[in-house]
Amino acid sequence: MIFSYSKWNNATEMRQYVSVAASTTFETLEAPLRNAFEKYIRRLLGDTLTANLIEYYGAETTTDKQNRFVQLAQAANAFLAFWSEYDEMQLQIDDSGSHRQESDGQKTPYKYQEQQLRASWRNKGFNALDDMLEFLEKNDTDCPNFKTSENFTVSKKE
Repeated sequence: MIFSYSKWNNATEMRQYVSVAASTTFETLEAPLRNAFEKYIRRLLGDTLTANLIEYYGAETTTDKQNRFVQLAQAANAFLAFWSEYDEMQLQIDDSGSHRQESDGQKTPYKYQEQQLRASWRNKGFNALDDMLEFLEKNDTDCPNFKTSENFTVSKKE
């Protein structure tokens, strides 16, 4: 995966993409991030290029292009995690069932605000996937595994 507990640092890693509170823990978002990563990033890139991406994410030193590849993938991963698992993230699930969080100081958004927010995350997420593919096509010498992937051929034909 391209988010980690060791790099979370009070949600700083996430806040560059989605405005979350510093108190947001990695454990809270780990499952949605992992699910979106597997559903969208890995399926799009394939196993070999995904392994390259994870390697770049964990590397001590990387090139500017490798960093850009990771940033584009993280943006897509973050937006798509919030979009695809929004309903689950709004509930607290425990042994007695599921509950909606409420407090006197905070109100839940209006339905139209929720719909606009989710649409925004969806659009940003899929646009980030497109940006990532465009980046890989333009930098195919730096990412040679993309050149031989099925997605490279399909993208170039259309």
